[in-house]
Amino acid sequence: MVQPTLRQKVIVAQSNDPYLVEKRCLAEAGQAVEFSISSDGGLLFERRICVPTDSAIKTELLTEAHSSPFSMHPGSTKMYQNLKRVYWWRNMKREAAEIVSKCWVCQQVKAPRQKPVAIRVVVDKLTKSAHFIPRKSTYTTSKWTQLYLSEIVRLHGVPVSIVSDRDARFTSKFWKGLQAATGTRLDFSTAFHPQTEGQTARLNQVFLSSSTLNHEIILLLLPSLFSQSALKVWMEKDGGKK
Repeated sequence: MVQPTLRQKVIVAQSNDPYLVEKRCLAEAGQAVEFSISSDGGLLFERRICVPTDSAIKTELLTEAHSSPFSMHPGSTKMYQNLKRVYWWRNMKREAAEIVSKCWVCQQVKAPRQKPVAIRVVVDKLTKSAHFIPRKSTYTTSKWTQLYLSEIVRLHGVPVSIVSDRDARFTSKFWKGLQAATGTRLDFSTAFHPQTEGQTARLNQVFLSSSTLNHEIILLLLPSLFSQSALKVWMEKDGGKK
């Protein structure tokens, strides 16, 4: 037995909706400009098939638009845009949003995708190499110490001195005590004058000019791009001498 298509189900169900029945009569009499009748007998609103107030029909349409193998769980706005190209009913946008908000799959996979609050740039003045560490507002001094040891000390050893801004993490007793124990001198840039460390300031400008791009991609590319740039400057200054 051939099953009726979803469109055919909608057209049949239109006859059970008093509002659509009234609009059909007006359309057939030429008195409803926005409504018309399609070649297969369906009532259209601005060339879109009218969906009746039938909960089963709406549920099937919304499910098809959101969780079918071809729709792949779009967000409410995308889902609404897809639906309104073909269908029309009152409160469609609100009902699409409700379906998405109640979708168990969407709630499970909706992980936060926030960009880092900032990027901590660390430049080794001896080798001219740079490290770009994503920074989040939740990072504590202990977290920064862990990153410092794993990303900097592990690769370059204990530095002779560190030039940094006056971030609370770098002026804390814990941080100062750690550097004193390892023999590292702490120098701070003057307030409102981060140009004390010009190389880092220039790197920050490069990153900010690329802020519209995917930050994860930028973080992967920056070390390589910086190394190439530093090598070029060194070659220009020293004439390529080794």
